Amino acid sequence: MLFHHAAIETLENAKAFFVRQFSTDLIGIYVHGSLVTNCFNPRLSDVDFIVVIRKPLTPEQRHDIIDFSIELDQNAPGKGVEYSIVTQDQIDQFTYPTPNELTFSYHSLDHHTREELYTLPQVPDPDLAAHFSIIFQRGVVLVGRPIKQVFRPIPKRAFMEALISDAEYIKTMITRKPFYGVLNLCRIYAFKIDGQLLSKKEGGLWALKHESVNQMYHPLIEKALEDYKTQMSDNWNNIALQDFFKDMYCKLLTSAAVEGS
Repeated sequence: MLFHHAAIETLENAKAFFVRQFSTDLIGIYVHGSLVTNCFNPRLSDVDFIVVIRKPLTPEQRHDIIDFSIELDQNAPGKGVEYSIVTQDQIDQFTYPTPNELTFSYHSLDHHTREELYTLPQVPDPDLAAHFSIIFQRGVVLVGRPIKQVFRPIPKRAFMEALISDAEYIKTMITRKPFYGVLNLCRIYAFKIDGQLLSKKEGGLWALKHESVNQMYHPLIEKALEDYKTQMSDNWNNIALQDFFKDMYCKLLTSAAVEGS
C-alpha cells in the first residue's frame, strides 16, 4: 500500500529506529487509522501505528524511545504521531483495558515533562481494543510478520466498551473539535448497527445514508465531512452539536444494553 506522501518520512524514521532499537526482539510495526483508509489529512490527521515486541521494555530502552518519539512527533505532519508498544504476550493474553509497554502521543508533553515520561507507569489502555481490531481487519504491515500471525479478533464486548469509552471522551470535546466528534460518533454507531469498521470519513458518509440517523443532523454531518477534507472552521452551532451527541449517545447506550443482555 502507498501511504500519503506527507507521512512517509515519519513512518520510515520510525521503522529505522525501532528496527535498530529492538533488532530480533521486534515482531513488527503495524499502521492503522486514516493512513490505511485513504482519508489522511496532512493538516489534521495523526500518524497511527502499533509496535509489537517479544520482551518488556527496559528502563534504558524507554529513555531512548521517549527521546526519539519527541523528535519524531515534532517533525511529523498533522497532529503528530500516536502509537503504542505492546508485547506479543499482551496481545495473546488479551484483557480489557489492555496492558502495554508504552503509549506516546502528541498530547504526551501537554501533561508531563520529558523526565516524567521516562519513568511514568504504564496504565492499561482502553483504546487498544479498537486499535487491535482495526489492524486485524484493515491494518498494513510497515515491517515484520503478517498481521494474521500477530493479531487475532478481539472479543466484541471489549471492542464495544472501547467504543463507548471513546464516545464518553467525545462528550468532553465535541464543541472544541466538532468534526472529530461528529464523524467519530457516526463511525461508532455504524459498528453498532452494521458491524463495520469505518474511517471517520466513511462513518460520516454511512450516517448520511442510514435511515436511523435523523435527517435533521445531515447538515451537521456534511459540514463535518467538509471540515475534515479541508480544515477546521469556527462557525459551528454548539447547541446542535450537543443535541447530536445526546441523540447518538442514547442510541449507542441502548444498543450496548441490548448486546450486553
